[in-house]
This record gives sequence, structure tokens and C-alpha cells, in this order.
Amino acid sequence: MAEIWLTLFASPWQNSAWFLLVAWLLTMVLYVRHPSLRRTVLVWLFWLVLAAIIACLPFVPNSALAEIRQYVLPFIAGLVVIRLLGLVFFRLFLPLFNLRPPRILQDILVTLVFVIWGMYQLRQAGLDLSQIVVTSTVLTAMLAFAMQDTIGNVLAGLTLQWDASIEAGDWIKVDDVVGKVVDVTWRATYMETRNGETVVLPNSMLTRNRFLILGKRQGKPLMWRRWVYFDVSLETLPTQIISMVEIALLQGMLANVAESPAPQCILMEADKGVGRFALRYWLTDLMHDDATDSLVRTAIDAALRRNGRRFSPPQYNLLLSFDNKKYSEVRHKRHTEERLAVLRGLELLAPLNEVELLALSDRLKFTPFVRGETVLAQGAEVEWLYILIKGEMEQALATPDGVLHPLGTLTAGSFFGEIALMTGDRFPIQITAMGNAECYRLDRATFQGLLLVRQELAEAFSLVLARRQAQYHQLISEHAKTALPAPQPREMLSRLRDLFGLPD
Repeated sequence: MAEIWLTLFASPWQNSAWFLLVAWLLTMVLYVRHPSLRRTVLVWLFWLVLAAIIACLPFVPNSALAEIRQYVLPFIAGLVVIRLLGLVFFRLFLPLFNLRPPRILQDILVTLVFVIWGMYQLRQAGLDLSQIVVTSTVLTAMLAFAMQDTIGNVLAGLTLQWDASIEAGDWIKVDDVVGKVVDVTWRATYMETRNGETVVLPNSMLTRNRFLILGKRQGKPLMWRRWVYFDVSLETLPTQIISMVEIALLQGMLANVAESPAPQCILMEADKGVGRFALRYWLTDLMHDDATDSLVRTAIDAALRRNGRRFSPPQYNLLLSFDNKKYSEVRHKRHTEERLAVLRGLELLAPLNEVELLALSDRLKFTPFVRGETVLAQGAEVEWLYILIKGEMEQALATPDGVLHPLGTLTAGSFFGEIALMTGDRFPIQITAMGNAECYRLDRATFQGLLLVRQELAEAFSLVLARRQAQYHQLISEHAKTALPAPQPREMLSRLRDLFGLPD
């Protein structure tokens, strides 16, 4: 073996022998970290076997073996060394400075050095390079014509990596296929789907057609907004469905569901008594899209069931219907108790007995409002008494200079509109819903019928109206430029009698 190695290194390039041995050892070390060097290792083994075979044969200076020894072995060894230097430079050295040029650009530069090394070896062998250049030009033109698609894919791959359109790790959607990019090579882009499939996409296809990069936004973390649809009967107020679903998702802390931006429920459409809702959330792990959608649906279903609701089945209009009298009675009784509890808490209706309150409860009209909606505008004519049962309302005063001054917040149990309703005045301020709010309301005709039966209620109402108007004056006086007269119960009583046609 000693003679073989001595013979192997006894050549015009013997000064590089130990360098080549070190290069071979470096190849084996790097192979552990970069399995892609498998082909380089195989070339090294081929070189060693070929060199060993030549070394074992008798040395004849002018034989073909001598020419192989002088030109072929250095050529193969040079290719391996160039490959190693390219790997060390692009994969180990440049990343230290946070520089990662496109993979195809690396391959092109290494290939260019390969060509220069090959031309040098041909020159050393005594060949005329000018003839080679002319011949290679013709061959290049023929190959370019025959390999248009391949060259197009190579250039497209270089473009994709040069402008960083897609990178390994990106999730993309091409037509109806969704997957994760694992590699961009000279010819194609390799994409792995969630079903364990590897899709090979020609690079030219990506540059010629539109594709989506999922979850990738400028300066934002990787998140993808998903839509989960569900149907609920419109017997329930849509604002209630939206509120209960959003609260459930925020409190649930579901896996792969981003806390910010928060999940949002919206009403998409309403048809045939059914509301079509969508829950929009941001998915943080794109690998688990379907599983997270399922988790979100079950969370929505649980929230609805906790509040006595369910997903709505398909609705059909039938000519034949059955009236469940017992169910209707139970439902009416429950609603009546809820309304009576609201009416009993109103200062204005304190003089009424249970029979009168029960009659009023049947006249209450359920009136919902959404965020930002104006319930009563300043200066509006009022035909209803409003009772706030859920949510909050903002009171504000608009002064002639165009400034809107906040006057406080109304909460559940408050009522408003009674002064303008019973005196005929214009409403002095503006009431706006601060969020989703629910009210009951009573019309003027209801109060008129009540006063015609019990005229003595007019005096009790006038006392409450005077106190309420004093409270409004106190709110407004801070922003009004003129002093407001103090309200008098007698004046209120007179105006109430005139409006409702009551005798003195």
C-alpha cells in the first residue's frame, strides 16, 4: 500500500497530493452535515479507485494510462475541490454575514468555475481552444433550440430565487393545490402537501401564472385568516349571536388561533328566517388548517348550546303547521315576567298597579340597536318612551358651534324620551348606542289610553317629568349659553293635559 500511495503521488502534481487527501477527508466530514454531498463522495471514491488501479499497473510514460494519470485524475480532483470550495464559501462562510444568495446562483457560479477548469485542462492537453469555442457555439445554439422548455424553467427558477418570490418554508396555493415549498431547483419547485404528497411544479409555470403565498404579509408574523361559516335561526337577535360567539372564542384560548387580531363574527346574509354567519380567525400554524377549523366549529356549537341555541337546520316553508298551545303559553308567560320586572323598576310607572303594568307589558315593543346607531336625534319629535334593558347609550349635546359635548352614559334600567313624548317638545339632546343595545318602547297611544281611564295619574306623571327635566337642564346648563328656566310641575301637568286631551 505504501508503494501504491508513493506511486500515486509521484506525478507532476505531487505537491498537491496531500492537499487532495485533506480535501477528501473534509468531504467525508461535511457529508455528515450535508447529505447532498453524496454525489461528491461517489466522485471521490471513483477517483481513488481509478488512481489505485493506475498505480498498481506498470508505469509506461507514453501509454494511455500515463495520459489518464496526467490529465484525467487532476481534472476529476479539481472538480471535487471546486465543489468543496463552493460549499464552504456559500453554505458556511457567507451565512456568517447573514448572506444567503439564491441556490441556482450558487450552482451557476460553481458550474462556471467547472467550465474554466475544464478549458484549462484541455489547454494543458494541447488542444486548440479557438476550435472548441466555435464548435461549442454551434452546439449551444442547437441545444438551446432543442431544450427551450428546460432553459425556460432554469431562467424562471433563477428569477424566483433572485427576487425572493418564494422561499423554502413558504405555503403556496396553485390552482386548488396547497402545500409547503421544500426546494427550488433549476427545473422545478417541490411542494409538499398536508396529505403527504410531493407536487413538482415547473418553474416556468409559476412565473407565467398567478399563485398565492399563504400567511405571508410585509412586516407581519406568519398567519392566515380562515373563514368558518354557520347558520343560526333569526329568532335570536344577530347581535346576541355575534357577541356570544366572539366572547367564547376570546375566552377559549384555542390552539393555533391567534389572540391578536381577535376572532371576529359577522352576519353574511339572512334568508328564509336563517342568518348565515362567518367566524373569521387568524391561523398561526398553516399545517393544521382543517383541524383548527373543526376545533373552532365545535367551540361555536358549545357556545350556542350553553345559551340555549343550536346550529340551524335547513328551513322550509310548509303549508301545514301544528300549534303547540302549551309551548306558546309557557313562552308568553316567561316573556311577560321579564317585561313586568322591567316595568316595575321604572320611576315613571311607580303609581301603576299590577293589572295596569300587565296591560302595558303586552304593549311593549322589542327594539334592538347596533353600535353607533342614533336612537334619538337632537330636536327630533318623539313618539315613543324607550326603556334600555341591555347595553349602553351615550347622551350628547350638539351646540350651535358644531361641537358635540358628551353628557354621560345610560345603562340598563334607564329610560328616556318621556318628557318629549308627554309634552310634545322636541328632544333636547342626542342618544347614540355605544354598542349592541336592546330596548323596549311604549307609544303615546298607550299612555293616552291609560290616562283616559285614570286621569289622576296625570299629576303623578307631571311630578316625575318635572324632576327628570330638572336633571336634563343640569346636564345641559354646563354647555348652554343661556340660562334654562326651572321646570314647574304645574306647567308640566298643564302641557300633559293639553297634549292628551284631558279635562282640567
